[in-house]
Amino acid sequence: MCSMKTIVISPGEIKQIFFFINIKGRVLFKITNRSGTNSIGLRWIKGPFGSVENLGRITGTGSLEFKGFIWGKLKALDADSETVIQITERAEVANKFPPVEF
Repeated sequence: MCSMKTIVISPGEIKQIFFFINIKGRVLFKITNRSGTNSIGLRWIKGPFGSVENLGRITGTGSLEFKGFIWGKLKALDADSETVIQITERAEVANKFPPVEF
């Protein structure tokens, strides 16, 4: 699982930019926008209970680690101008479950 995805976010929008089920790894990102701040607000929503972790404003390039939860959504918000986010994931299966037989 290593493909680049490009997402465009306008001011006032909240967009899901990454979703996973039962994987762990990193999301690599690059943020650019028209205003030149090259930043966006990010938050993780983590399962199984939907807890929210506000990551604050993230700027430029970097990576975020994800692990320890069954599913997760990474959402972008608070764009100050039209913003482009490029993300790539580096992931592997987090928990191997035993086979189910009937």
